[in-house]
Amino acid sequence: YTNIAVEKRRRYIVRRLTPTECARLQGIPDWWTDGAPGSDTAKYKMWGNGMALPCMLAVQHGIDTLIR
Repeated sequence: YTNIAVEKRRRYIVRRLTPTECARLQGIPDWWTDGAPGSDTAKYKMWGNGMALPCMLAVQHGIDTLIR
């Protein structure tokens, strides 16, 4: 019964991703984000509306091999 009470009191804190970490998830190198102007909110929107770079390069390579 004691373990249940301890589990109920435990709190978990979820850390928010930084804009640089969001860019990394999209496959963007760190140097691309250095000195980017704008607020963090604008950067979150920018990375959220983008496409993953490695995925897009693979699609582009596939299209290129079909054309040739």
